[in-house]
Amino acid sequence: MTQFSDLYLAQWPVMLGNFGEPAVYADASGAEHDVTAVVSPRSDAHALDVTWETQLRQAEILIAADELAEVSFTPRTDTITARGVTYTAMERDDHNGAVYRFRCERDDIDAVSLRGRRY
Repeated sequence: MTQFSDLYLAQWPVMLGNFGEPAVYADASGAEHDVTAVVSPRSDAHALDVTWETQLRQAEILIAADELAEVSFTPRTDTITARGVTYTAMERDDHNGAVYRFRCERDDIDAVSLRGRRY
């Protein structure tokens, strides 16, 4: 029986061909892993009742699970650098079994309402 993750994984090369870009995943030990990711930074257009300072810090990053199969995830410590911007990986979910979906926050923006916040 075909699983959704199998179908998704079959389409992943097409998604990477159109939206993928090089990124570097750094784990808690400091080891860096070159990966290809689909990066979706959030803009203030997505804000409902969240301040723009908080909203602009966020991004959703998809990376194929097999590219990080040997990497142990440490929330709030692991980073992903893409487009010259470093993001802290706040959480990771298996999404659909084929890719990991990381919810991230930018390291280089200090929000007015969250000044001094560090992990």
